[in-house]
Amino acid sequence: MKAYSHHFIVSAQTSMTDNPVAREIVGYLLVRGEVHVMAYVKALEKLTGIEMTKMLPIPNLENKAFSETRKFEEKD
Repeated sequence: MKAYSHHFIVSAQTSMTDNPVAREIVGYLLVRGEVHVMAYVKALEKLTGIEMTKMLPIPNLENKAFSETRKFEEKD
């Protein structure tokens, strides 16, 4: 199975529909996924004392390329 980058898959998903509800859901899920990954990384670093970003290849999860994520990233 070929590994695809997070942005490749999402850009394919968001370009497949013009439905505003589907696009908003994908935007929310992107932001939620990024938050979970970073929380797990921080928890593992705290538990082990190891910088996980140096040990494992953490993908670039920035969602700035997707206008659908801005609304959720701007919330506190």
